[in-house]
Amino acid sequence: MTDLNSKVRHLAQRYFETSENAEKFIYNYQELKLNTEIPFPKRKSLHESVQNTINISSEKKRLYENILPEANSVLKNFINNIDIYRKKLLDFEEARVE
Repeated sequence: MTDLNSKVRHLAQRYFETSENAEKFIYNYQELKLNTEIPFPKRKSLHESVQNTINISSEKKRLYENILPEANSVLKNFINNIDIYRKKLLDFEEARVE
């Protein structure tokens, strides 16, 4: 479970980082795309960078979303097992007290 937990955290962190970068790129792009003082090749390059960042962000989001059902399943099984052991320990403790 620890591996899955760290994998989920890692994928979530990468997704949020790339999403933040995409937001920054989009904001900067919006500011610069209409600026005619910037040469067209530079604006085109900026546009390609924005598109690339958006694509990377979408891929990280997809990876993160794909791992969530597995993580939720593992968590559900863990909670079920803990509940079973809690009940056994409670029964044992009640029997011991009697």
